[in-house]
Amino acid sequence: MSKFDSSVAEIPLAGTMVGNGATDWDFDSMPSFPETVWQFNMISPTLFNNYRENNCQVYFNGVYDDVLPPMSLKCQRLWLQMQNATKNTNWYDLYRQTYDGPILKGESRVGTTIIDGEERTYKRGMTMSEYTPWAKHIVNDDANDIILGDYVTDYMNRQDVREALHIPTTVHTWEMCSNELDYNL
Repeated sequence: MSKFDSSVAEIPLAGTMVGNGATDWDFDSMPSFPETVWQFNMISPTLFNNYRENNCQVYFNGVYDDVLPPMSLKCQRLWLQMQNATKNTNWYDLYRQTYDGPILKGESRVGTTIIDGEERTYKRGMTMSEYTPWAKHIVNDDANDIILGDYVTDYMNRQDVREALHIPTTVHTWEMCSNELDYNL
């Protein structure tokens, strides 16, 4: 094992947080979906093998519709079987159950925090369809009404946590997906 040489690379990570890890639509989201649900035993090996043996492939939001031929009827049926087998899944935490109803049922989704003596508000958690409205394979699930990340947003907006992460008091409150940022790829 080599010793770390800080003179080579010094990256100031204070206050840094990674957002959506999807980086390549050839692999992320839809193309990886069949193997992911198979690895989690959410679909049968037979369904997964039929999908692979028929060279089925679905890409994010029709990104390759203008270059690839339409999906065969057999592949469409196999894809639909996968969708039906994985309904009501918490796509942001495949290790935990999806609850029967919204965690914040009957409570306000607006949280408040005190930062530098000033009260600020933030949106507590998000539904899956709010977080990823482009993910067509989960938008129609019953699980979309469930609020995810409400505890995370409460934690990330605590003044002591923000101070520990060296987040300036001028920076807006933390939400799972911020509308404050506006950019194009």
